[in-house]
Amino acid sequence: MKYFTAILFTFILSGCAQKTLIMDKKQKSLLNNKTLTFIEKSRPNRPDISTPGKAIGAAMGGIFGAILLSVNDESISKLKTPSNYISKEIAPFIANKYHMIFKKEKRKEKEETALSIMTSKRNIPELDQFKESYSSDYLLDVNTYNWIITHRLWSGSASYLIVMRNNLRLIERESQKIISSTSCEYFPKSKEELLTHKELFANNGEMIKEESQKAINLCIEKIKTELFQ
Repeated sequence: MKYFTAILFTFILSGCAQKTLIMDKKQKSLLNNKTLTFIEKSRPNRPDISTPGKAIGAAMGGIFGAILLSVNDESISKLKTPSNYISKEIAPFIANKYHMIFKKEKRKEKEETALSIMTSKRNIPELDQFKESYSSDYLLDVNTYNWIITHRLWSGSASYLIVMRNNLRLIERESQKIISSTSCEYFPKSKEELLTHKELFANNGEMIKEESQKAINLCIEKIKTELFQ
């Protein structure tokens, strides 16, 4: 199980990671007096959770399996999307550092009829969607790619850990050019840092909130110090 977990983490934190791209001086000079907003996300609003009970529930199926699969979900129902925490810290930081104009801009809502929905192309590339949906010169896109509670088995008992990865892109909206990007990953590396089931879900999942916030704060610090120097 120990080696399986190591392989799992390598897989979780490998695919779809943003390559680190730091702006050069010329690009930085173009940011002066330009507008910047961030793309607000609605999901994920809770981490995916894997417990031995859920594993049994998935295997069993039926009513009893459904009960096991729902265990502890209530403990994590009031969390907010990590990418939005990060965006709200990083976007004003970038705007202040490069003398930009920060504004909070909502995605434009389009009026769609039943006919337009049937006839329109649904597979619009993401950057094309951003270009159509916002008006700011630059867009900060932070995506919570992984937010997972999983477990390791030690001497027959399960210990839990929170895994998180956020991908960041700073996009020039008109040209759809990604001018800066990075990823930040978080997971406990030692047995001593892992939590018991009781610790993790006590007080309505307070430790889940604390560990998630710790991961978010470390990500913010990494982005500030390594990407926007």
